[in-house]
Amino acid sequence: MAAAHGLLQSSESIESTHKVDSTLFVDGQISAWDRAEKHALQQIDMCIEKHTDSPWKSLIQKEDAGKKNLCSSEGKLLPELYLVGEPKSATTSLALDLMSVGIGTLGIDFRTKHPHRHRHCSKELHFFDVALNQANQAADEKQRWLKLLPNCSSRRQVLADFTPNYLASVPAPENFQLRPKMRRAVNVPETLHDWYGEQGRNITFLTLLRNPLGRLHSVWHGCGMSKRSRFEKFQDAIQSLVATAGATGKADSLLYSISYAKHLKVWLEHFSAAQFVIVPFGFYTKGEKDRLCLELSRRMSFDIDCDSKGHQPSHHFASGPQTLEKETTAEFRKDFDNFTRADVEELASLLLQAHSKGAFLAGYNGGDVLQWLRSNW
Repeated sequence: MAAAHGLLQSSESIESTHKVDSTLFVDGQISAWDRAEKHALQQIDMCIEKHTDSPWKSLIQKEDAGKKNLCSSEGKLLPELYLVGEPKSATTSLALDLMSVGIGTLGIDFRTKHPHRHRHCSKELHFFDVALNQANQAADEKQRWLKLLPNCSSRRQVLADFTPNYLASVPAPENFQLRPKMRRAVNVPETLHDWYGEQGRNITFLTLLRNPLGRLHSVWHGCGMSKRSRFEKFQDAIQSLVATAGATGKADSLLYSISYAKHLKVWLEHFSAAQFVIVPFGFYTKGEKDRLCLELSRRMSFDIDCDSKGHQPSHHFASGPQTLEKETTAEFRKDFDNFTRADVEELASLLLQAHSKGAFLAGYNGGDVLQWLRSNW
């Protein structure tokens, strides 16, 4: 992937830098905040990265005469766009395409040992599911978060947090046995709702959804699961998880990660359905992605040249050395569909309700939501 590395600095703030403030220690170990300060995290406005193979093009933004910028009372530019899920559903590709049209990030990732900017802009901040977990929601964490953010500008700007793990960062039902890493100490939608207050109604939440088995196949090959599993084959590993869930009534972290309805339901308890843009994986990777671009541009009053002229998304989608169809049998795929049927039907029902309340379902023109979902993800 060709990319122009480096930071595009705003002419209004090119001289301004600051370091992350921190005095926080967790369990006797230096926290992500202290590591960020130790390694001199430089904050020069937003971090924007151009990718030459992005299908869409940036446009010069007008002065923010309509006061569209989402600014805190302290004059900080608040993230206005959250790409909250799901991992391995083309979230990286969509994030890169949106960064290429001028939507910025903070450019740092709190999962890393030294969370500071490198040669490129990190798309995933992981503040609410990693840094805030480490801090155990200390009373002053909101102020530390605000200090990370750039100052508001007179020109229209959109700051984003493209952390797809946020969607599942909600309390899990009792019938799921999650690994310690996935036992979220923070209910992300609840925290965002509390921190943003009335301004929270101006956030856009973008969610990509992928066929559950196809997503697990991508996780198997793309996240190192195949190397850590006691099973050599993907189908054997998933069959074991399903068998255990059936025998014990308890599902593990991997199966929880595809329980999209259970995640999304919590988000809709805290934010209006009209703030959500739901995109099936196939619609973006193979469908009319320009319609998605136009919807985001309209919603955020952010000018984008959305005419891709047929160019594909910036990322190539390779799920593994073999396709899902070659690594699994038709009988297994049918059995897995039956296993997840109730969850998928619950998701379709939830999406239909959300659509009736203003949610944008990409490519949906009425009719059977379940058929739309299965045809596009």
